[in-house]
Amino acid sequence: MDTTTVGVDLAKHCFELAVADGGYRIWQRARLTRTQFARFFGNHPPSVVVMEACGQQLHRLRAQCMGTRTARINWLRGALREFGFCIPLGARRGISAVRQALAAAAPTVPALLRPGIEDTLAEIAALEERSTRIERELAALTREDVVVRALLGIPGIGLLSATALAAASVDIQRFGSGRHLASWLGLTAREHSSGERRRLGRISKRGDVYLRTLLIHGARAVLNAAISAARRGRPLDRLRTWALATAQRCGYNKATVALANKRARMVWATWKYQRPFDGNWAARTGNA
Repeated sequence: MDTTTVGVDLAKHCFELAVADGGYRIWQRARLTRTQFARFFGNHPPSVVVMEACGQQLHRLRAQCMGTRTARINWLRGALREFGFCIPLGARRGISAVRQALAAAAPTVPALLRPGIEDTLAEIAALEERSTRIERELAALTREDVVVRALLGIPGIGLLSATALAAASVDIQRFGSGRHLASWLGLTAREHSSGERRRLGRISKRGDVYLRTLLIHGARAVLNAAISAARRGRPLDRLRTWALATAQRCGYNKATVALANKRARMVWATWKYQRPFDGNWAARTGNA
């Protein structure tokens, strides 16, 4: 068998291999330990080895930092609640309230607990600084990236969303339409249809949880901004008008997910056709 390509899925202890011939037809699959993996290539003829590049790891590192930061803030909130302090929700407000509790004229926080709280506040500050440094590294890496710069023009798509989508999707041409990208991200509804009766349930939540979370958070920001602009009588483009109408018809949460789905399709169209985002643009076909 003329083997030319070996695809490798990396892991901690076991490696998944897919061996293809000259026509890229897979004819062998294997699950190997580290020892077996080294022995396999020692006995294998020269081939092209393809493996994941792990271009999303800066995002994973930042997500871990932010997750640890949230856990520490929650601990502070719970610990001080036992001593009569009501720490508000929100990271910045919560941290500010903790510092005020420590600086109170009549100290009610036990002296034995104060060093631990102060150390936790220092840890939170270090995690925030680390996250900011990672964001600067991402910005520097993608400063000349045409795709990322184009995606940044879409409402609710910031540096994290744009770079994560570019790293995970790699080649937008492999998605036949915007619907395919939204489905890959788990933003399309599960279908439970029978005969002529169509039933759509909740979103599938397939694919990358991190990417889907970023898109939903961004959609929530866009919807909140649209609600605020409408209250002040400011003009809205087609996208924000549609978002408000959807929220009035389906509710805030469903509108947020629907807007995330629509923005995934906009990502596909902006990337594939290399055109800037236009909030008043109306699609002529159903693919975008």
